[in-house]
Amino acid sequence: MNPCLVPTPKPDLDGDRRWESIHNRYLAETKTTESEIVWLGDSIFQELKNSTLWKTKISPLHCTNFGLGGDRVKHLLWRIENGELDFSSNIKVIVLLVGTNNTNINETDVFEGIVNLVDKIRSKQPNAAIILLNNERATTTNVLVATLINWEILGLPQCCQVNLQHGLRSCHVASFRIEFARKIYK
Repeated sequence: MNPCLVPTPKPDLDGDRRWESIHNRYLAETKTTESEIVWLGDSIFQELKNSTLWKTKISPLHCTNFGLGGDRVKHLLWRIENGELDFSSNIKVIVLLVGTNNTNINETDVFEGIVNLVDKIRSKQPNAAIILLNNERATTTNVLVATLINWEILGLPQCCQVNLQHGLRSCHVASFRIEFARKIYK
């Protein structure tokens, strides 16, 4: 069985229920925020939330950051299936960065997990454009996953992939999403 296809909450190894607490805070945000753009991912996004870039350039664009440290594909899948995309308003763009923490799992399983995750995102927010980020420098597995995703996902309407080192690869989204990227990098 592919572990990336099984929605699983992150184990509480420290006994502090921090991951669960953050998830519950994100659930509350879905009911009160008027975001147009949601960032879903792991610690890379969680740490981005504390940066000057986030505070000055990204957050003012009506963005919500649901980054959570250590998350693997299966953890993010669990969070989505347990309400983190159940916003009271329609989301326009979802920025997704996942798979970096999926160590010791073969690239085909990670790929299948990400494709499944995109399907779940589409079922929760069918009108949202999805921007899938990857970091090819991170691991060989990520390079292979990125290649597989290029074949599978990029042909879908409203979906694009951005490489963190090389920029926009291919995009099938409306022009305002590209304008969003330009505003961030000013």
